Amino acid sequence: MGTVLLLMVSCATPTTLHFAALSKVDEMINFYPVGFTVSYICRPGYENISESQPTSTCLENLIWSEVPELCQRKSCGPPAAPPAGRTLSPTDFLFGTRVSVICNEGYRLHGRNFIQCWLKGDDVEWSELPTCERSQRHGLKAPKKTFTMEMKLSLYKKALQNTNSFSSSSSFSRKPGDCGPLPSVSKAEPPEDVRHQDSFPVGSKVTYRCLQNFSRIPSRLDTIVCFNNSVWSKLQEFCDRSCQSPPQVAFAKLSAEDEMKNFYAVGITVHYVCSPGYENSSAELPSSTCQENSTWSEVPELCHTLTITPSASPSVSDTTAVTNSITHLEEKASENHYILPLILIPCVIGDCPQPPRFVFAEPPGATNSSYPVGTVLRYRCRPGYTGDMNKVPLVTCLPNSTWASDPEFCIGKSCGQPEILNGNFHFSTNLQFGATISFTCKAGYRLVGKPTAQCILSGSDVVWDAVPYCEIIPCQPPPQIENGTFSGGQMEYTYGVAVTYSCKNGFSLIGNATIHCTTDDNLNGVWSGPAPECKVVRCEKPEVENAKNLNSFATEYTYGEKVSFECAPGHALSGAQTVTCDADNTWKPPLPSCDPRQQCAAPTIQNGIVSEGSFLFGTTVTFSCNAEYELKGSSSAECVAVGDGVEWDVKLPSCERQSSDVLCEQPPSIGNGVHNGTEGSAFPLGSVVVYSCNDGFVLVGGRAIQCLAEAQDRGVWSTPTPECRGGASSIIVGILPLLLAMLVMNF
Repeated sequence: MGTVLLLMVSCATPTTLHFAALSKVDEMINFYPVGFTVSYICRPGYENISESQPTSTCLENLIWSEVPELCQRKSCGPPAAPPAGRTLSPTDFLFGTRVSVICNEGYRLHGRNFIQCWLKGDDVEWSELPTCERSQRHGLKAPKKTFTMEMKLSLYKKALQNTNSFSSSSSFSRKPGDCGPLPSVSKAEPPEDVRHQDSFPVGSKVTYRCLQNFSRIPSRLDTIVCFNNSVWSKLQEFCDRSCQSPPQVAFAKLSAEDEMKNFYAVGITVHYVCSPGYENSSAELPSSTCQENSTWSEVPELCHTLTITPSASPSVSDTTAVTNSITHLEEKASENHYILPLILIPCVIGDCPQPPRFVFAEPPGATNSSYPVGTVLRYRCRPGYTGDMNKVPLVTCLPNSTWASDPEFCIGKSCGQPEILNGNFHFSTNLQFGATISFTCKAGYRLVGKPTAQCILSGSDVVWDAVPYCEIIPCQPPPQIENGTFSGGQMEYTYGVAVTYSCKNGFSLIGNATIHCTTDDNLNGVWSGPAPECKVVRCEKPEVENAKNLNSFATEYTYGEKVSFECAPGHALSGAQTVTCDADNTWKPPLPSCDPRQQCAAPTIQNGIVSEGSFLFGTTVTFSCNAEYELKGSSSAECVAVGDGVEWDVKLPSCERQSSDVLCEQPPSIGNGVHNGTEGSAFPLGSVVVYSCNDGFVLVGGRAIQCLAEAQDRGVWSTPTPECRGGASSIIVGILPLLLAMLVMNF
């Protein structure tokens, strides 16, 4: 087999990113062998969210590895609002975001109707706010009579003639707070369910979609808003015919300017620059134009491979010399930061088998059984799939006789978010072709139809195969009751609807007057509780001792009537203060009682006695004095209420000694003992002396005696006088014979 010289394979120019740019060093390189890694730096308006730089490596299939998105858009923070105006809440405050500005009713906007988060130096900030100026026509009133008025206004230097009909009932035909029907938008249409709607309240938002064969321009808004002045917001034309990503060719790469674009309208022309190892053979750049049929024109092959005639060709067997030569060149590239664009290496030409088949893409036509190395095939996406903007649909035959391509360069078309009123949808992956989603309804609604839907092919587009709807859960009519009725007898009874019962005259409503329609299983409606009853209820007049009725003095009460009690002064309430006439003709809870709530301080008098008993409010006590004392004051007292407390109704009495000349002589002496009286003196009436015994003797009897009056002028000592008897040993000797006698008798 023969030996030929081939160019050493290289990855194409590294991926161009919207958030990062190639480092200055890597930007100078024009040859990227397998295994070579390039670094990126964040573009202005972006900031690095990690400690490492984004990198990408040239893989064996000559495709660059995916670059981690380590650069995020910087934030401008929440925008300010102009006086007499406001900003519409954006989804974020990041670099590039536009925020619409509107003025309050009676004011007009001066300046652009939006602000944008844009670059200022190395940082980002909001562009200058417009101002809201008071409208000169603010406050004008429409005439009372009906007539036709022609208004000729100059708007942006264009004559606008408008004929409006006014009537005495309103200033304009449109109701205040309503924007009326939807406006027409070029090359777009609103959703089917609101397309013919005539009324939209302030705050309504409607998203349009492009007509068939038109695509949305990504940077433009597709949603209109009903402003506070009952006028729809304006939309810049956002739909146009376009092409997919420009074609990829082996000999050239898309210019950096055109590669940054994300929309290619019909008529646009993109330009290419020659790939490494190729040179332009003309003064023009290769280009391609998006044609009327939304396809790209063919890229002219103006770039051709460089031709190098070596002085000598190494033989296949001279592998060592070639390998050493390549190693030397790679080391030089590492030291000096450049790589020689062309390296001659010997290899054997091989072929690739039939190209691979993918679920998402197919070759452009019939395929051959083999292809020479270097063949590049452009695949087309299968029905239901569309090209990934960040990948190329090319399959390349490599020198190792294998095919290489970007992974999944076609992705499923999106069915978009299904519209389900009063419900929600849920998905686990995405909304693309082949995906399945599930549906649930809001509280009070039930699902009608299949609980799942699949994104399927319909012609050249994709749609959801079946979208259910949510209907409000109904209830059976509420139950009828005897001697009563309920409100809303002619209406439909659905989730959340409440009915209120009432009784005929003379009947009382027992139970909850209002019940509402709810659900236990999210399918069928049930009433929140049983219907009430209408009954005749009579309760007797409640009587509570020591209390008064605070409500009325009726002799009979009906169901639900309440009575409250208040205790008389000095009494405390035990039980519920308020009772209610219940359905069983009794008071609930049971009637309370009023008990004395306080007591007076315990009365004490010296040398006197207080009658026993409690000292609670309302009780009466009596007083008496000891012998030889007489009572001074009232002989009784009652515990009465005074202010918030209780006191005795009289001043407590006292006991004073009676005046007397009665004296007692010297107290009697006892053997083996003495008393504490003074010898030789007389003792006045009431005097008390105390006796004690000598050691070894025990006192028998009371320890004290008192001088008592025997007659009006003579006193005597109380009796008996105590005695002092022998100690413990003499007692034991005395009772010993008795103990012995008792023992003999027991035997």
